[in-house]
Amino acid sequence: MKKVLFALIAWPLVVRASVRAAWWVRRLPLDEATTRLRVVPDLPGWLRRPRWLAALADRLLPFLPPYGYGPCFKRSLWLLDLWARCGLEPKIHLGMYPGQSPSTQPRELHAWITAGPLSTPSDHEEIWCG
Repeated sequence: MKKVLFALIAWPLVVRASVRAAWWVRRLPLDEATTRLRVVPDLPGWLRRPRWLAALADRLLPFLPPYGYGPCFKRSLWLLDLWARCGLEPKIHLGMYPGQSPSTQPRELHAWITAGPLSTPSDHEEIWCG
């Protein structure tokens, strides 16, 4: 029941994060856009649940902007905003599977986010972090 109530209260935060991501990523280079997405006011203590916000973002992912990007990149942009509001210092990472060569096969790119205790290792070779 707590998670349902949380989702009802927090969904506007995810919508706001998606709109901000769509706005900045289309207008600025990626490094500047990611910096802007992290400049946000803090949430009240009872809303600072980064894992719950990530789960809610996953549920809303197909329905919100920015459109035309892969789901991992879109989710990472949203979480820059949401996790920064939780008082974390999130970073977005872009990478591809190691050993992939663009001349021999299509590249499979991936985006993920890290933030202190919420960081998980990735099996992708990082090509950019911001």
